[in-house]
Parts: sequence; C-alpha cells; structure tokens
Amino acid sequence: MLEPKELLDRLRVAVTGIDVHPVAVHLARAAWALAARPAIEAVVNAGYDASGSVPVYLGDALQLRFNAGDLFAGQQVTIQVDDDANSELTFPISLVDRADTFDSLMSQVAADIEAGDDPLIALDDHGIDDPNERQTLAATIATLQRLHDEGRNHIWAYYTRNLVRPVALGRTKVDVIIGNPPWLNYNQTADILRDELERQSKSLYGIWQGGRYASNQDVAGLFYARSVDLYLTDGGRIGMVLPHSALQAGQYAKWRTGKWEQRSFTPKGNLSKTVVRTLAVDFGHKTSWDLERLDPNTFFPIPACVVFAERVGENTDGTHLGGSAERWEGATGTDEVRRVSSTITDTSGSGDSPYAVHARQGAPIRPRRLIFVEEAENTAVVQAGQTITVNPREGSQDKVPWRTLKLTSITEQTVERKHLYDVYLGETVVPFVTLKPLRAVLPVRRGEYQLPTQPEGPGGIRLDGLDRRMRRRWQVINDIWEENKAPANKLNLVENLDHYGKLSSQLHWQHRSGGRPIRVVQTEAGVPTAAILVDHDAIVDETLYWLPCKDMHEANYLLAIINSDALYEAVQPLMSKGQFGARHLHKHLWKLPIPEFDSADTLHARISDAGEQAAAGAAERLEQLRAERGDKLTVTIARRELRKWLRESSEGAAVEEAVQELLG
Repeated sequence: MLEPKELLDRLRVAVTGIDVHPVAVHLARAAWALAARPAIEAVVNAGYDASGSVPVYLGDALQLRFNAGDLFAGQQVTIQVDDDANSELTFPISLVDRADTFDSLMSQVAADIEAGDDPLIALDDHGIDDPNERQTLAATIATLQRLHDEGRNHIWAYYTRNLVRPVALGRTKVDVIIGNPPWLNYNQTADILRDELERQSKSLYGIWQGGRYASNQDVAGLFYARSVDLYLTDGGRIGMVLPHSALQAGQYAKWRTGKWEQRSFTPKGNLSKTVVRTLAVDFGHKTSWDLERLDPNTFFPIPACVVFAERVGENTDGTHLGGSAERWEGATGTDEVRRVSSTITDTSGSGDSPYAVHARQGAPIRPRRLIFVEEAENTAVVQAGQTITVNPREGSQDKVPWRTLKLTSITEQTVERKHLYDVYLGETVVPFVTLKPLRAVLPVRRGEYQLPTQPEGPGGIRLDGLDRRMRRRWQVINDIWEENKAPANKLNLVENLDHYGKLSSQLHWQHRSGGRPIRVVQTEAGVPTAAILVDHDAIVDETLYWLPCKDMHEANYLLAIINSDALYEAVQPLMSKGQFGARHLHKHLWKLPIPEFDSADTLHARISDAGEQAAAGAAERLEQLRAERGDKLTVTIARRELRKWLRESSEGAAVEEAVQELLG
C-alpha cells in the first residue's frame, strides 16, 4: 500500500494530458482533479502539502510549428522570441524534465511579473539550488521582464510551459495513449499549418490519399500516426476515437496498412521512391469498435469508431486494419447495448463497374448569389433585344458571407440572353424525372464551347470574349468575389467555377459528345436519385454527377438501377455516414458490379424497359402533384410522394424485381 503523498506524486507522473483547445484543457484538468480527489484529501489529512499543478497542458501535440531538435539542443531548451533584439528564452533540460516543478515555477514567474513583484523569489520558493540552473533561469526571467515592460505582454512564461511539454513528453515516451483527435479537413485548417500538415502526411508517413481531392480528407489519421511516432514506446498501445470512415473509406486506405513510410525528396522537391524509415503498428492487437449503430448516435457530429493498435517499431511490417470489428448496437446510456462481430467493408476500391470512368461531378456554380439569377421586371419602355433583366437569386443553400451581402450593384441588371444557362442541381432532381432548373449567368456564350480565359484578365476572363453587358456584370461580381472570399482561397472567380475543369468538361461534351449524346444525372448525397437530362445545353451543378450514355435504352437501364431500393441497399455500406445514416453517394455506386448495358442481354433489356415505364409513370404522377399542390410542391414532397408511388405501383415493382436479379 502506497503512502498518500507517494500515491499523489505517482499519479501526477503517470497520467499526462495535452490539448490545443483551452476549454478542453480546463475540462480535463477538472476531471483529473475530481478523479484524484480521494488521494488529494488523504495527503491533506496526513498533514502534507497537496498543492501542485495538474498534469494537463495546453500545447501542440502534433509539434507542427517548431523543430524538436532545435528546441532541445544540448542541455538547454531554447525558444526564439522573434523580436528586433533576437531574444531567446533558455531553460535547463534538467528542470523541464521535472514537469511539476517547471510548470509551477513558470506560473509563479508569470504572476509575479504581472503583479510587479520580484520574480526571482520564485527560484527560492521552488528550491532551485543548482548554480547552473539558477544562472540560466535568472537571465531568462530578466528577458521575460523586459518583454513585459516593452508591451510584449506577460504570456511568454505560459507559452513556454505549454510549448515544451509535448516535446519533453516525447523524449521519454509512454506506454499507453488514449485520445480523440480533431475531426477537420486539411483544407479547413489555417494557412500557416496546412502546408506542414500536408508535408507530414505525404513525406513523413506516406498516408496522403485521394489525388486532387486529397485536401478534403481529415487530419485524424495523421494525428494518430504522429502520436504513435512522437510519444508511444515500442510495444506501447494506443486507442483513439476516429470518424467511422477510418474503418473503410478510401481516404484512410494507406493509413489502414499499419505501415507508414517516410520518403526522401528529389532535388526538385518531389517525393522519391526511396524509403528512409518505416513506422509500423499492429492493428490486430485489439478489435476495433464500430459505433455507427448506436441509437441515438448524436454525441459526435458523424458516426464514430475506436481504433486500437500496438506500436511494432521501425523498419518492419505492420498489420493491416481490416477483417472484423466489434459493432455496438442499441440505446446509448442503457444496459441494452449489445456487442456483435461485423465485417469491415473496405470502400477504397477503384470501382468494379465500367461506368466509373464515365461518371463526373458537376461544376461548382458558386457563390450561388453571384451566379444564379431570377428574372426581374424590366420597366424600360423598350428593352434591348435578346436581353433579360435579372436579380440575384436567394436560396436556402446560400453560405456566409454571400447570403448577407447587399447586392444592389447586380440587382435589376440587364444581361445578354446568350449568357443565361439552365442549371440542374440536386434540388431539381426527383426519382426518374427533373423539376424546373435554376438559371445562372455564366462567362461563356451559349453555343461556344470554351471559356474565354485569360490569366491576367479580371477573374481570369478575357473580357472581349463576353458581350458588353455581361462584361460589365462580370467585372462587378469579380470585385465582390475578391473582397469576400475566404483568405485561404487563392482561386480567381473563373478558376472557382471551373475547378478541376468541371465546367469546361461539360462545354466540351456539348460540342463533342464522343458517341454518348444523352446524360443521366444522379444526386451526390442521400438516397440515390436519378433522371435523364434531355436539355443538351444545360449545365450540371456539383450537387449532381452526370454520366453520358450511348442511347435512351442505356439511359433507361441506368435510370432504373440508380433509383431502385435494391441499389440503395447494396451501396449503403460503401457510403460515408452522418448522424442520420448513409450520407454521401458520390461515385460509390460504381464500386458495385454494375455491368455495361448490352441490348442483346435479356435482363438488361428488361431493366431498360422497366426504367422507361417507371419514368413515364413518374412524370404523370409529378403532373398530378403539381395540379394538387401548386407552388407548395417542394423537392422533399415530390421525392417522398414519387417513392411512395414506386413502392405501390406495378412499374416500381418491375424495376425492383429486375434490378434485384442483376445485383443478386
């Protein structure tokens, strides 16, 4: 049995917490104090001093903004202040390693400087007797006082304490790590950190995944790998709460290998094939927890999982995360939660259907209020021919800051009709049929199939490629764009509209369809919903994917498959999850073995005929709904009523029977 004082001292050493968010640190400190309360009370009752810092620190666990080797050099810790005098704050490593003493000392020094008291007394209060330590600290305290007197504030003492703690912890390593890393995308991080996060993901651990969309992946996998690397001893164990996608999604495919490779750089700055170091973990050490089926599942913004691993070491093979998981099911907070074994479905495959290469996401027609318009009344006695007067369209999907702007400069503005396009979005597609499209004014004339781009032009556009009124409008909305876009967004306006060529590719298809003149559009999120787009000149928004088809028979074949309940049931395990279930469809359906349409195949022909009949019936039912509800008919109501009709109709039954046979 340990004496109370020894127990409390060991507890302070045994458990250490780090978080970058001040509120999380305060909550964790409170939780630690509550858990340690019996030990603290025992120490006090035994007549000892129980004061001391709680070992939970505000710090950067990823160590992104400094080099640990530079920070800890020789027998000292040196922090650059980055002022005109090139000041440095220096601390003995021997003191930094005494975490409780160092933290308490720095807190007292900061408080004394702020109060105008003599901070050197803190050295005596904390028993700093070593001459070398006292000499080094006296010089540093003098620098802290000078910085305070110069108005550089008094936080340097706190900053130092929080900065060195993660590095000091990494010098000794730990046996167990438990954590909940940040769930945010690389492209949501601050500029100053984003490049370093990307560099570490690519070159230090080799887990960067997703090609041109890689910045949309989240940093949780990197945080996990970085924690293993910096803090976990060989044979040590880690468990972290991660997004559910860590178990199966493509963005985690390289991370799930359990073998993270550091590669060298070529002289041109590109990653070479030379592996410098391999960091490996055993994901099979303990079965992962799949928390998707808990109900209600609202504690996290999206469904979660817990992934465990054991650090194997360097330059060896890891054990892949796969096989099975322990799935938790039932009502949270009750004893009704069951744990059952479930198979992990890896969704990172390139796709088993030949249609995967043809499906493309639509163009990012945004900011919507600058691009989408509604026709306004023209009060002119004589309106110029082939023009239209428009107002910015206000919609429920408008984002900040665009939805709050006063756009008087583009209100009741007249533009040439040849710049006006019909645009189809997710909100204009219901099962088997389309609703009325939205309208957008775009910097390209109808009938022309190439954006008049010019890098040095306003918003990246060559103005003589636009008609006169559109030229003036483009300059105005470009100025609004530049004044209000996010600081991290380096794209000009046309680059934003044509990101990754998503608008240009549609213009090119309109000019040359390559033997695929008919388009099927599908929603990118939610329950799979598709329709045939008969307007050759219409533009497809990024909330839809478009797939060109050879003829109507093939289009009806795909229409039946995508709108079927059988397809939704098969694709749900491949979709990323939100609080309310399967969320993002994207191109996951083409990972299913959906064969290319063959008119000679009797089953394919039957599916195509069923799709054609369902489309005709859905169009008729939609007209009935319009007559019944008029302006109150929303996309939500239309989808609900059409799906109900499909479930109850012979047309819907024929679709389900044929598609079920195809998908098995």
